[in-house]
Amino acid sequence: MDILSWNCRGICNDTTTRALKDLISQTRPSIVFLCETKISKNDDFTKLQRQLGLPNVAVVLSVGASGGLGASGLTMCP
Repeated sequence: MDILSWNCRGICNDTTTRALKDLISQTRPSIVFLCETKISKNDDFTKLQRQLGLPNVAVVLSVGASGGLGASGLTMCP
């Protein structure tokens, strides 16, 4: 089981999102954990989830310009 943990320092940036999507495609982790997303709206996280192809996301939205977490299990455990 591989886990990808990424300290985003704010992920609402096309270049960062593209780099993360490429990394997910290359490493194919079982779990993706995103911290410091700085996303404070559910709609923005839903958009990111779609862009990255992340199912089953658990989210903690940021308060103001700090914080924010996201975790996704990309594969089902047997």
